[in-house]
Amino acid sequence: MANMALVVPGALPGKSGMENDLGRMIDALPSLVWTTKADGTGDFVNRYWRDYAGLTLDEARAAGWMSIVHPHEVVAVCAAWKAAVGAGRSAEFEGRLRRFDGAYRRFSIRAAPFHDDAGRISGWCGVSSDIEDRKRAEAQLAAEKRLLELVARGMALSEILDELCFQVEALRPGSLCSILFADADGLRFRVGAGPNLPPPYSAVLDGLKVDPSFGPCSLAIATRSTVIAADPPNDPRWCGSAWPGMMVEFGLGSCWSAPIFGSHGEVLGIFAIY
Repeated sequence: MANMALVVPGALPGKSGMENDLGRMIDALPSLVWTTKADGTGDFVNRYWRDYAGLTLDEARAAGWMSIVHPHEVVAVCAAWKAAVGAGRSAEFEGRLRRFDGAYRRFSIRAAPFHDDAGRISGWCGVSSDIEDRKRAEAQLAAEKRLLELVARGMALSEILDELCFQVEALRPGSLCSILFADADGLRFRVGAGPNLPPPYSAVLDGLKVDPSFGPCSLAIATRSTVIAADPPNDPRWCGSAWPGMMVEFGLGSCWSAPIFGSHGEVLGIFAIY
């Protein structure tokens, strides 16, 4: 940090060596650390923050720590931050932050004010901790409990499968799920669930012949393996199939298909995420 010409809030004045040591320590922390002036205007982010966001120090200073907040959450995060600054109190909230590769992960964001000798707020320090994995684990556990509850209540299989799709879609925003069963002879599909898929799309799948050249669900059955179609219209595996056109028609961008195995290793069907 010696080359940043920046005094880290909290460092002792006139103690450049201590400032440098503190700066190196803050840069090494495995959390996104940032500071602002008394009015909430950003003036520093640590190296971990810059590496996560993929921004240089100058870019980070110009953009501010809130520049990587998810567009859908920036209003709520901004309101919580302004409320804290206005009240002069510590704050804790959550938000998704954009990584250098465009992916968003959920963080717990905590901020607390610094005070000068007269007791006035002279700045703020914030620490953003990655809680994405914990949140996913909690959501998955809740989904499992919900499904077990339905089973224990004796709910119909169709309702349980629909709920399974709902839970997966909640865990993966922007996705749509489908469960297809294979007939006993393995020649055709039967729709088990797909509550949010376009009904005309599901109607085509119900009774569809298992044909590896048609689409990834059939190929997953034939190969007994997961099949990913990231760009169906340009995937040579489906160049002679009507399936890529269906995907485009119904606004579906990609498909992940995985076989569902029975207790004896037989393929019972397919779980697909669009």
